[in-house]
Amino acid sequence: MRKVILWTIAAAFLLGVFETAILSHIQLLSALPDLILILVVYIALYNGTVVGITAGFFSGLIFDFLSMAPMGLHSFTFTVLGFLYGMVYGKYNVRRFFFPLVLGLSATFLKAGIILILHVLFGQSIQIYNLFAVSFWIEVAENALCAPLLFMLFGLFPNAFEIKEL
Repeated sequence: MRKVILWTIAAAFLLGVFETAILSHIQLLSALPDLILILVVYIALYNGTVVGITAGFFSGLIFDFLSMAPMGLHSFTFTVLGFLYGMVYGKYNVRRFFFPLVLGLSATFLKAGIILILHVLFGQSIQIYNLFAVSFWIEVAENALCAPLLFMLFGLFPNAFEIKEL
C-alpha cells in the first residue's frame, strides 16, 4: 500500500504542476480539467477505500498547496471521493472507454456537490461552482474526456498504481 501511495503522491504533484503551470496558460481553455480528481478516482477504484481515502487526502493536500483554495478544501473533497469510489472496488470492469468517461463525469458532479455543502457549512470563503455557467460544463466535458485517457495511462503502470493481491 505504501508504494501505491508514494506513486500517487508523485503523480499528483506532477499532474498538479502540469495543470497549474502548463494548462492554465492555454488561452483556449476557459476551465481546466481536474486531473488529480481523476487520479484519485482511479486509485480508489483499483485499490479500495483505505487506499482511496489516503490517496485522496494527500493528493488534495498537494493540490491545496498548488492552488489558491482554502487549505484542506481539496483534501477533504478528494478524501470523500476516494471513499465513495473505493466502495466500487472490484465490482465492475472499468478498463473500457465508456466507464471511465462516466466516472469522470460523475466525479465532477460529486465534487461540485461536496463543495456546495462545504460552502453552506463554512460560508463565503469557499467558492462554489455555478451549475449554469459555461465554464462548469466545459470542465465536466474535459474531465469526462480526460478520464479514459488517464485511466489508460495509469493502466500502463500497474505495479505503481495498483496493489496486487496474492
